[in-house]
Amino acid sequence: MAYNYKTKSYLAYARGVEFAKVAEILEESDSHVMIPQIVNAAFSCELLLKAVIIAEEKREKVICEHNLSKLFDMMDSETRNAVRIKSQISDWDAFLKESSDAFAEWRYLHEKDKVMHISVWNLLRFHSALKDHYEATYPLASIVE
Repeated sequence: MAYNYKTKSYLAYARGVEFAKVAEILEESDSHVMIPQIVNAAFSCELLLKAVIIAEEKREKVICEHNLSKLFDMMDSETRNAVRIKSQISDWDAFLKESSDAFAEWRYLHEKDKVMHISVWNLLRFHSALKDHYEATYPLASIVE
């Protein structure tokens, strides 16, 4: 069975919500699991961005991009503005700079010899803003809670 764009968008949304829930659970963990938390939070943002892009373009699309900044730029300008405001991230440019490649960079942190900084809270705020936008714009998403 071939999925249509609405189904693909919704599935990306639903998986993004699941990865964010894992990041939130890891926050409450007694173990030191910062890197898996960051990877899950970044991936949740990536999936929500892809869900919105597919829904906005109203067509099936395979998006092989992981960079959050590039994905963010693929959304309609009105959506970008709304999500940016709703996320309440004080230094937006710094956030995008530090988090755009978070999924790949933090997954392979063991291969790097450098100090990195990222705000999990800002990733989760960004995810929340994307989730709120998706649910308000595409009501089918409200069944995953």
